[in-house]
Amino acid sequence: MTVKYLIPPAGFQPETASTAQLDQYGFPPRPTDSTSLVRWQKEMSGWKGAAPPTPFLTETHVQVVADTRNLQNWAGYAITAESNSLYWFTQAEGWYTEPTFGQSRCANPSEVTWAGLGGYPGYPGTGNYLAQNGTAWNTPGADNHQAWWEIVPHNYLTSIGYYGIPGGEMDVSTRNVAPNGMRFWFYNYQDTSMAFDVTMYGNYFPAAQSAEVIAERPTVNKVYTDLANFGTLNIDGSAAAEDGNRTEIPFDQFPQNLNTTTGLWRHGVHMVSDTTGRDLADPTSIVPDGAFNVTQNNCN
Repeated sequence: MTVKYLIPPAGFQPETASTAQLDQYGFPPRPTDSTSLVRWQKEMSGWKGAAPPTPFLTETHVQVVADTRNLQNWAGYAITAESNSLYWFTQAEGWYTEPTFGQSRCANPSEVTWAGLGGYPGYPGTGNYLAQNGTAWNTPGADNHQAWWEIVPHNYLTSIGYYGIPGGEMDVSTRNVAPNGMRFWFYNYQDTSMAFDVTMYGNYFPAAQSAEVIAERPTVNKVYTDLANFGTLNIDGSAAAEDGNRTEIPFDQFPQNLNTTTGLWRHGVHMVSDTTGRDLADPTSIVPDGAFNVTQNNCN
């Protein structure tokens, strides 16, 4: 795969840049609705420069497999489109407070927080494909709070030289860009962002029928890790774009029950242990801007 970093020139100001410049350098597009525009302007006005590109990306052999459904390793919200729907998803974005972690009765717990496209079980064309990016804690292949990306099944967790700030705001976005590529965006609200495109020559990523913002206990050597003690994870916003539309829609605006006309459906995802049956983590009700919390209850 070819990785292309998107580095704006010195003096670049995203809040005044043209639509073409924003797209060229990997910035989130300027929203058209007033509420999202205010959030975007606040975020962009704090940007001071681009983080330097990582000299190389290290691919590891760690597998991260990555209203209401129980799953064994995810907690958060997912948006889906039925197989007969006219819709699919081309971007998923999540804003969250980078977690801090407390002591745990489990010896070696892990956690990853991310936004992604595909991978939601039971949806044709998505279950075997997943593009995602976020931050990790106590996860093989990444330092604590280090940013990472992956495109399953083409590669597994790949860490980059960028970090979330514990207790600080983090913005991560996965976006499909033609042909057969992904654009990953990271911003920790500490003046510098990271954005790059990954082009998969000769490989195929199908139209995603799901978009997610998730807290996960990753899979290592095909076994779920124990879930780290993050207490309460604050998801300050979640949004997805449909069909190549550049305007994102907050998760809360998707129907909590299946809309048989559009095929769209929002799911609250609860993490339940596959070995003990314990409730590991639960999302709260979702509110405007797609905000919700995830509460950790048990480690295994």
